[in-house]
Amino acid sequence: MVKEQALLVNFSTELNDITDLHKLEDKLRDRIIDKDIGEFDGHAIDLELKEGTIYMYGPSTDILYAGVKDILENEILLNGAIAVLRYGEPDNDCEEKKITIKAL
Repeated sequence: MVKEQALLVNFSTELNDITDLHKLEDKLRDRIIDKDIGEFDGHAIDLELKEGTIYMYGPSTDILYAGVKDILENEILLNGAIAVLRYGEPDNDCEEKKITIKAL
């Protein structure tokens, strides 16, 4: 059985509504499906629309990140966000790598 790995994107932004976030999610979901590299699991965002997390899972967080990196880096609402590459199940002490996203 392949261990589940995760790519989490923690962001802080000022949104008036979540339309732009939904457009970003559509791009990520489509890319993940097209490349068959995992699954897109949605987002969580606070009621003030200022802080949130995007959730993606797959057998390899490195392949998942490489597959969506250009989308993340071209999304201004993610400028300064932190991509957390988690190498294992969340309930274990697993290795994590954090990458700051610098949107173009």
